[in-house]
Amino acid sequence: MILQNVWTFMPTQDLQGLRLTPVTWSIYSHRDPTTRIALICHHLRLFTKFATSYPTWNWSLTGIRLLCLGTPSTTPRTSSIAICEFDKPTRAVNYNVLRKVKHQKYYDILVILSTNARALTNKVDEIQQIAALNSVVANFITETWLSPNVPDSCVAIPGYNLFCKDTITTGGGVCIYLDHKVPWKLLESCKQEEVESIWISMRPHSLPRQITSVVLGAIYHSTSNREPENVILRQHIQRNLDMLLSDQPNALVLITGDLNHHTTGLKSKDISQANHLKQLVNFKTRDSGTLDWFFTNRPKLFSVSQLPKIASSDHYTILARPIITSEHKPIIKKIESRDMRDSAWRALGCWMTERDWHSVLNTESCEDKFRLLMMELTSAVNSFLPRKIVKKHPTDRPWISKKLKSWIRKRQSAFLRHGKDSENYKFWRNKVQGEVKKAKNYYCHNKVAQVESTNFSKWWRQVKSLTGQDIQQEWYHQFLGDTMNTKLLADKINDFFVSLTDHFTPLTRDSPPSLVQEELFVSNEEVFRSLSSLNVAKAVGPDNIPNKLLKDLAHELAPVIRNIYSQSLKEGYIPSLLKSSIVTPIPKVNPPREIKGDIAHVHSGKSHGGIHMQEMSWIKQAQSQGAKTVKFSRDQEQLNLQLNTAGVLECRGHIQGEYLIYLPDSNSFTVEIVQQAHEKTLHGVVSMTMAKVRERFWLPRLRRLAKRAVKHCFECKRFQAQPLHDPPPGDLPKSPTEGSTPFDVIGGGLRRTNQV
Repeated sequence: MILQNVWTFMPTQDLQGLRLTPVTWSIYSHRDPTTRIALICHHLRLFTKFATSYPTWNWSLTGIRLLCLGTPSTTPRTSSIAICEFDKPTRAVNYNVLRKVKHQKYYDILVILSTNARALTNKVDEIQQIAALNSVVANFITETWLSPNVPDSCVAIPGYNLFCKDTITTGGGVCIYLDHKVPWKLLESCKQEEVESIWISMRPHSLPRQITSVVLGAIYHSTSNREPENVILRQHIQRNLDMLLSDQPNALVLITGDLNHHTTGLKSKDISQANHLKQLVNFKTRDSGTLDWFFTNRPKLFSVSQLPKIASSDHYTILARPIITSEHKPIIKKIESRDMRDSAWRALGCWMTERDWHSVLNTESCEDKFRLLMMELTSAVNSFLPRKIVKKHPTDRPWISKKLKSWIRKRQSAFLRHGKDSENYKFWRNKVQGEVKKAKNYYCHNKVAQVESTNFSKWWRQVKSLTGQDIQQEWYHQFLGDTMNTKLLADKINDFFVSLTDHFTPLTRDSPPSLVQEELFVSNEEVFRSLSSLNVAKAVGPDNIPNKLLKDLAHELAPVIRNIYSQSLKEGYIPSLLKSSIVTPIPKVNPPREIKGDIAHVHSGKSHGGIHMQEMSWIKQAQSQGAKTVKFSRDQEQLNLQLNTAGVLECRGHIQGEYLIYLPDSNSFTVEIVQQAHEKTLHGVVSMTMAKVRERFWLPRLRRLAKRAVKHCFECKRFQAQPLHDPPPGDLPKSPTEGSTPFDVIGGGLRRTNQV
């Protein structure tokens, strides 16, 4: 349905003394005229109802504008009327007739208050006023000093649900006041008798997209506790968070309370590091120091401020408000792809086979030849392999598909239109749940499990991305500094790459020789072999022509490309598009800090990129020493060892896609490479060490070297060492085994003898 007409009803008298509230009355466009007329009549009846409520006003119907209704205000004030026009049809979001124009943002519903009350019964009224002034959703109170004999009605606050953990001793006690409008669930499984804490899970009606729920924890740690109690508290927090976040990994965690670390010796980093939290309070919560802490797993979302002490309490109050971010829309990435189905490729192949390239071959200049060829190929690719643009939100999980998003929209639409008890909503809810489970299983099996044994670092990144922990920024943000935008940063990186060839002699701009040497020309067979050796998994270049097209249709394109290449040699001219390339800087360290030292030059070609200049001499030296051994000739024949442009031997045998660098197994440098790979995999097993080495190098008889590295690793020995056997027991003394007669020992140390 389309929101088509918005009616304006407003009084014609002077608007002084009115408090105007903008609302919207919408009339939906239906194909059925009867339904449309019925809706208009319904709106007119509602207008009559509002008009009769203010009989002293003269009402008039004024056209298609925003509805503004006024209610008399006790304080006269001048208010302007908000006007809203719809130039184009706007998609309606629900069936509600009366709807607010300005919606409440999510940062208005997560205000947290935390304080140490030191007796709650005489401070309830003041806490109520502070909560009302700051629109607090959850109030955390420690040291309530409430016993089971105090009824809840004595400390209740209207509009809030009360959760208490009473104490039977002097001092202590915690409670939480939670807004009654927020759905909540008391986590009984998180209780522990040794710890004074309350755990609640709540789900406000509006949350940021990346947050599914909110976990609240109120804790009081007594001053009489010492290190044993500190260990119990740390284990209590870690156990509860592990249990809760395993079910809801995207939950927001808020833990606060009085932990008395000055007397108990508890350290905040022991809690934050073990649970991936951050303590935000950086001011004194008592005159003697910071005793109250506030932990969260999303520190960038909240700002913490200090409020005055409540009544006679000696603790300052903590107020945590979500940071109001800018109103700009989130950056949504647009990923372009093409229709690569087999039917589309067959249609493109038929077109290429029947295509007559005489228009390109008969053109005289190289520039015109190349322009016509690119025009024909680009038009064919866009026609037979059309582009598809997929929008990806920054918070989207990697397993979310376009179909799943459409089902989620239908589920939300059914919920708003028909309610949660309707059959339509339940149908789409079940479909979404099933599709989510299916998508997760497919992603884990095809994307994560396959790289577990071959690329440990990539597997770990996929796991973090799947669980929502991969929230790091792009590495290039480390470089920005004084740079205003990424374009200037790209210019700086480009200047660095250009500086690498400053010492080269510039080419002359004289006219090319009229006679080109014959050996520079190529044949159709050579062009065909070059195109057939392309790697279709590589990204396209600036021309946006898929590598699969150049490889699969190499036979048809070889004569045309040879003709353009020959004409380019004769004219001494290279088209500008062929002189451009997409260069991706690869940082040597993570995260990089400077352009000159932390970005490695990437060599073109199929050589495995990222060979550092510091390693080049070591690799060449190891290969030259290995060439003197008897095994080298056999390895050279089996692996088809050949020199690349940098003078390094590569394995160009049966391995497809990438050429790995050859290293002999009898060199000390090779042993260090294997040991380094073993340490980078966090002292992984033999298979993980081998997989890490083969990301860059090919070592014959690698398994033997990997076993030796694991066997001689000192850290691995520590964790694999077996304890010594217990020593054999000694012989028992004779006294327990000898018999004795009655009254053998009598008196105070007197011993009877059998002598006469």
